[in-house]
Order: sequence, then structure tokens, then C-alpha cells
Amino acid sequence: MSTTRHSDAWSEYEIYPQLVAIEDAQEDVWKSEAFVRVRVTQARELGITWSAIADVLGVSKQAAQQRFGA
Repeated sequence: MSTTRHSDAWSEYEIYPQLVAIEDAQEDVWKSEAFVRVRVTQARELGITWSAIADVLGVSKQAAQQRFGA
């Protein structure tokens, strides 16, 4: 019985598209986080409370303040 290492089992042509997909997904996450940050800033400028923002984010008021700045 031969043992094949995982890296030997997949060709470069099979791995590369998966890595590109992961990279693309991570970039989408960063863009989404930046967009949420902009929206939170806008909401605060309009006088929306940290409590209301925290409710829609599903976090505590303190967590929202820590994440987006008090």
C-alpha cells in the first residue's frame, strides 16, 4: 500500500483556482467590512445611537463601540 501526501494528490492546476477563489473571497470580506464601517460612521453622524447600531449588527453596544470607535 502506498501513501500519497496530500500535496502530491492534487495538481497545480487543481490547487491554483481554489487559492484564487479564497483570495477573492477574502477581498470581498475586506470590502464588506469597509462598507459597514462607512455606514456606521454615517449613522453616527446622523445621530443614530450605538445601541441601535449594535442591535442591527447583532452585538452588544460595547462591542460595536470597540469595533467602530466610540
